[in-house]
Amino acid sequence: MKSQEISEKQGRPYALSSETSHNRQHYAAKGDDVEKLRMFATPRMDAYLEQAKLFDEDANRPLPSMDEDEKQELAADPLASIVGALSYYIQMAIQSLKSIDSILNKVGRP
Repeated sequence: MKSQEISEKQGRPYALSSETSHNRQHYAAKGDDVEKLRMFATPRMDAYLEQAKLFDEDANRPLPSMDEDEKQELAADPLASIVGALSYYIQMAIQSLKSIDSILNKVGRP
């Protein structure tokens, strides 16, 4: 963090959120069917698990950089980075059009 203030405002909540998520994931992953459950699995997590497995097999094998990981993710799913924002704006546009339709229907009636 660039400053103590930023750390207090953003860093601490982020760290607590990460810790909570980790604890929930750890709790959910207990039991015999851990590999089948995978409630919190993400494509990046799967890639990192595969990298860890390859590292265990050959510790001298170079690991890809974070930039290379991101390029692979983007190539696999080009819209992943904008899907959340895009969905939000589409929902807002739909809501706006519904509001306009409602206004037009009220104005058009005597």
